[in-house]
Amino acid sequence: MEQKDHKDKDKAKHLSHIKAAEEIRRRILASEARVGTKLPSEAELVAEIGVGRASIREALKMLSIEGFVEVRQGSGIYVGEPRLAPTIDQLVWYAQIDADAYDHLVELRIILEVGMAPLVVERADQECLQKMADAIWTARQLLAQGQVDLRDCDYEFHCAYLHASGNELAASFGRSLRAYFRREDAGHAVQRTPEAVKKVLMEHAAIYSSILTGDIDNLRRTLVVHLNRRRPVSPLLFQSLIGAAPVQAAQPTLPPEEEENQSL
Repeated sequence: MEQKDHKDKDKAKHLSHIKAAEEIRRRILASEARVGTKLPSEAELVAEIGVGRASIREALKMLSIEGFVEVRQGSGIYVGEPRLAPTIDQLVWYAQIDADAYDHLVELRIILEVGMAPLVVERADQECLQKMADAIWTARQLLAQGQVDLRDCDYEFHCAYLHASGNELAASFGRSLRAYFRREDAGHAVQRTPEAVKKVLMEHAAIYSSILTGDIDNLRRTLVVHLNRRRPVSPLLFQSLIGAAPVQAAQPTLPPEEEENQSL
């Protein structure tokens, strides 16, 4: 009997902390408060929501992880800046328990990066273009030294591409997907040969060149060919993204300032 009472108390405590978090989250969303807006103190939340101080503190910890609130020591509680990390963690967990989830995430990444092509062409600034070029040349130098594991260069290249869209929400989500696949590759014995790496770098150069020339159609086509290597996508998805059946991307041109001094 005592054991049952103890379990009931633990359950009630857990529910009160969840209830408090849901209520604080609801109030933030309902008030349309901006990031940095000061919220009621712990004592005020205890009185207003009707739960204990311990439950309020647990609720604030959870909301802080989600980014809904920021607790500043000695200052108070403020509306925080939501982060995508919890969402990505859920996607990773989903991929681990569902046999089809990995393929779904591959498709999601392709849809995201190809769909952003017009924004990248329109908004890419010199800083993003330089980061993409730097990633290509760093990879070339490492390959010339005999290295074939160039995942870091690939990650930097695609992160610069995503950032060039000017849509930071989509870019943040895309970077998280990229980080997930980089971790997945690290945990598997992925076969990398100099020939395969050269092909990847040529496709990076084609992506870069298409952005410079404003060729959105070739940019989309090159991206789908490039991203399609991990898992072949549905032909219908391919056609919906670029309006054509799968074909090879156009021959890339290299950034002019480096073309004479670099070779694959």
